[in-house]
Amino acid sequence: MVESIGKSTRPSDEFYIGPESHITNVIIAENAPKAFVGLVVILLGFGMLVYWYVVGIDAINDVNVRLSYFASFTLFLGVWSICESRLVELLTSLNIFTVIIDHGALMMMPLCFILYTKEIFTSIKPVVWKSFCVFAGIVIIIRSTLQVMSLVEIRDSLWMTSLTILCMLVLSIYMVINEALHGKKDKETYVYSGCLIALMLATAAEMIIYYLSNRIILVGTTGFLLYVAFNVFGNMRSTNQMILQYKENEVYRKMAMMDALTGLGNRLAFQQEFVDRTTIEDEQVSVRPTTIYMMDLNSLKRCNDNWGHDYGDWYIKTAAEAISESFGDRAKCYRIGGDEFCAVMDQIDDTEQIFISNSLKVLFAQKVAENADELSIYVGVASFDATKDKRLHDTLKRADHMMYTEKRAHKAAAGLL
Repeated sequence: MVESIGKSTRPSDEFYIGPESHITNVIIAENAPKAFVGLVVILLGFGMLVYWYVVGIDAINDVNVRLSYFASFTLFLGVWSICESRLVELLTSLNIFTVIIDHGALMMMPLCFILYTKEIFTSIKPVVWKSFCVFAGIVIIIRSTLQVMSLVEIRDSLWMTSLTILCMLVLSIYMVINEALHGKKDKETYVYSGCLIALMLATAAEMIIYYLSNRIILVGTTGFLLYVAFNVFGNMRSTNQMILQYKENEVYRKMAMMDALTGLGNRLAFQQEFVDRTTIEDEQVSVRPTTIYMMDLNSLKRCNDNWGHDYGDWYIKTAAEAISESFGDRAKCYRIGGDEFCAVMDQIDDTEQIFISNSLKVLFAQKVAENADELSIYVGVASFDATKDKRLHDTLKRADHMMYTEKRAHKAAAGLL
């Protein structure tokens, strides 16, 4: 006799007559299909997790959420299917532990399934699926508490999870109908709807047969396997399309924020940096401690007039290289005008400000060594001071003023004023 543990979701007692090897072969033959289905589902779920980590984790948030819910549901389904087979009992003596995992996976499945489904049928009101999630969570807590306190055998509280699955069936059908009336009406949605309805009918049939004959068949599980397989490839296809679109949009976004000649950020990116460093809360403006450098090239117009625009472009690109190398990763650098550059960084003290300014001038002079007398760069720097500045644009004006003060002093010394 092989006696099932009273806490299992399977029939309470089964009898096998014959030699032990024969009974083992019978059990393997009867349960191999369900274990195989569970193993395939687990592999699909694991594959989705790997795919999510490798492909989706750095992509758009909607892709991450959708893949994570689906992979979690798939893994729980596979674990439950394997635990429901007798093969686990043949391989391990930890039957109580197996049953706990069995029921835990079964309780988590409806929750993950609805969270995934609402990502597909987006027209459903949040209060509907959130209410189901709360209900499913309460059932998990109640069943777990009853088991831990040994108040009720876990099999005797199975009806609670069955009720959760029934609610999942009803909610899934409602999602399909609601999407048909108020949501998207494209081919993909119709295909998902048809598959979901077929799956819900198969699951309902398995539940009815279980409660009427105390037998578990593979109708619902096989339906879930087919649904999982369909969604794995469907998710990969749609996710790839979304990621490609996202990457294409990112390319255009970067192009829109980049100065084509120097590769530095352009004026639009510079303005966005100011927005990112400013917080407005309850009409109060707060600014992250910031140091701003303003830089201007000397005699760019004369370079263009005397030696041509190619030489002027080289002048600008050489200045951009010197600026990028001088600031490194400490600042974000921008070209905000023809010969005007700006660097924005977290606030530093006066000593560091002077050191970076001098280092930049020395490096630039080295890069234009043959024309150092003609070509030069002027630098002004200021840090945000709440007693002087209401916003970062005020700090920018002070840095700009310092830069032009240096420029006038240099020209006065050269007798150009």
